[in-house]
Amino acid sequence: IRNWQYSTNSIHYLLSLWGRLVAAVPYVRPETGAQGHVQHLEKQVLLVVETYIESMLGSVEAVLRSDGALENPLDDDGSLREQMDRLPVIARFQYGPVAQ
Repeated sequence: IRNWQYSTNSIHYLLSLWGRLVAAVPYVRPETGAQGHVQHLEKQVLLVVETYIESMLGSVEAVLRSDGALENPLDDDGSLREQMDRLPVIARFQYGPVAQ
């Protein structure tokens, strides 16, 4: 996600994966020994959301500096819509820390 220039077509797949991981958490039984996995996932979700936002904000500056040599990932309405559909699912998992 951090290197958006090389992964523009796969960002929504990565966000989809993280969305599915987060959606499965309520179904994880604590007696299976997966207690530490949820805490680890909480930390990683925050990192994923922060990295995505920083990457998209950084893409604006990089596209402006490139004088048209780079394609703007924010111009692709279809891909951007898919990403915006997936991001709230991920952010809702750690709503408080993500909102800060």
